[in-house]
Amino acid sequence: ANVFPKNSFYRVENTEEEEKRPRLHHGLESWDDGTRSGMKRLAMLHTNVAALTKEFANVERMMPTEKRLLRGMRRLTADAVEFYVCSAFKVCFADVARLEHAEDWTADASTPSITKLPGKFSAIVENVLTSIDSATPDEKPQWMVELIAAPFVETTRLMSDVLHSLAFSSSRRGAPDSTMGPAYAAHPASPARKGRLNEGGAVGLMGEEESRKVLVVLSNAMHLQRRVLPLLWDKFLSIIPDKYHDVLEPELAGVAGLYATLARMVTDAYIRSTALGLGDFITRGLMTSGRDWSAKKPVTKVREYVMELLLELVLVYDDVMGIAKPWVHKVMQTLLWMISDNFYSLLRTVGKFCATGALQIYVEIEFVRRVLGSFESPASRDTLRGIRSYLERHMMSSTDGDLKLTAEDIITKALKSTRVMFACFAPASKTTPSARGGGL
Repeated sequence: ANVFPKNSFYRVENTEEEEKRPRLHHGLESWDDGTRSGMKRLAMLHTNVAALTKEFANVERMMPTEKRLLRGMRRLTADAVEFYVCSAFKVCFADVARLEHAEDWTADASTPSITKLPGKFSAIVENVLTSIDSATPDEKPQWMVELIAAPFVETTRLMSDVLHSLAFSSSRRGAPDSTMGPAYAAHPASPARKGRLNEGGAVGLMGEEESRKVLVVLSNAMHLQRRVLPLLWDKFLSIIPDKYHDVLEPELAGVAGLYATLARMVTDAYIRSTALGLGDFITRGLMTSGRDWSAKKPVTKVREYVMELLLELVLVYDDVMGIAKPWVHKVMQTLLWMISDNFYSLLRTVGKFCATGALQIYVEIEFVRRVLGSFESPASRDTLRGIRSYLERHMMSSTDGDLKLTAEDIITKALKSTRVMFACFAPASKTTPSARGGGL
């Protein structure tokens, strides 16, 4: 990719003959053969190119009038620099690509919510930029800036591909390392943690290991976007003449946008997969519980499937809080909306309820709403309002008094008995249950 497109507002006059020279295509295969000797050859090349660049600068200062001699030496130096930059970035690309298969999910010592991957990537790119800085002249012509800028930007994009592959092909990799700390410790398997996330973004149910890895990838992506990339960009600009900085800034914005898009993709995939697993609880409670919803039956409590659903959400909350804390509210808010929508869809599938059957579901959904109240959104609020209206129509047929009062008693008792169980959602309940309103 050419960071100086034809329609760019930035123009550099090509006054020097070497600016117009055709680009050379070197065979670089032997410079990264995956062996120590290949790396040794590249190190020797760097030493020689750096020495040649320095010597040419000295000659140019000592013999400013020898234009013909200087022209030939300038071409020789330019060819050497070009070959070295291409070789260095070729090795850099290979090293970054290998990070995908080298990921062992070990936590970073200074930032336990990420793995060592961002640090490894940063070290690889910093090393290549440092070596290029010492092997190139301070005053770089436009062709040399392009030669450095294009592969540097491509390196950052390649890293986003590595993260994407780790997130969407995670089922083929090993379990998170035991040294990663409590946020990575496996919870007992549950219905929401089965299956896998398929390649290409086709979302199915993820296992508990896969779901945790996806969150780790999300945390790595955010760390790269917010911490690593700005530092690497500053390092890159430090070796580029100031007059080119403005035209290069859009490249940084493009890369930042790429990582933001990746973070959204990973988050959405995690949410959709988790919601599919949570849907199993709701299906069990409404469709396969064995209850005849048109038959009158006393309502005395919130059934166990609701408690299991909320306990599963506690595990989800704990995972996201420990690994990708900035996304906790978005994840939980979206899950509440999806749960509400799933309830509403299945209620309409059942169709016929007696008054006590409607009361049972009313109690359970209202209990879920109050426990997760801090994560309500306009979308979930509208869905819950629709559920209330739907159930109340069926509850109106009761001849046993005001069923809403009965519902309030059951809900209040359930909230008191489970206060510790769902303590992580405590910010949602700073007022008493009755003060929060008796209806959906």
